[in-house]
Amino acid sequence: QKNGSVFVGPEPGTVITCAHVVSESGVSVSQVKVGSKLAKVQNLYPDIDLAVLECRERDSCQLGDADSLAIGDALMFAGIPAGVTGPSVFSGILSARGTGLVEFPKCELLQINGMINSGNSGGPVFRTGDMAVVAVITAKFVPLLREIDNLRGILRNIPQFPSEVGVGQIDFSK
Repeated sequence: QKNGSVFVGPEPGTVITCAHVVSESGVSVSQVKVGSKLAKVQNLYPDIDLAVLECRERDSCQLGDADSLAIGDALMFAGIPAGVTGPSVFSGILSARGTGLVEFPKCELLQINGMINSGNSGGPVFRTGDMAVVAVITAKFVPLLREIDNLRGILRNIPQFPSEVGVGQIDFSK
């Protein structure tokens, strides 16, 4: 079982989420529960981690132009993080953009300095001025955390000093 977020698509009768929310190793599920409704996977785009679902939804969203965004622009994003019972909205700024920001997906990405949690995948990213959808939350990725894990591994392999070894008031064992 997977959890993710969805939002109303630009065409009535569709909702949008991430491909990784509705598929595993390229195999997609046939039906997805969206709230109390069932939705069918209409189109799956695994290369850009996007899925369009067919759902009995009459509303539609307004799409914005992500190309018009500049580094430092204010954004909002929404989703239902794991462990939270309802939608949450977060704010952030556009801190980077490009195709080489992460290994996957290999498409133009917007990096947002906001609090993205597990379960937010598939949620919309809004431009704050007009609330038009400019992106879809696809990944919680923090490269620094990988480096910290690498550093911990290196430090574990360094021989430890015996207790109370030091010079002056500096205790090297700590």
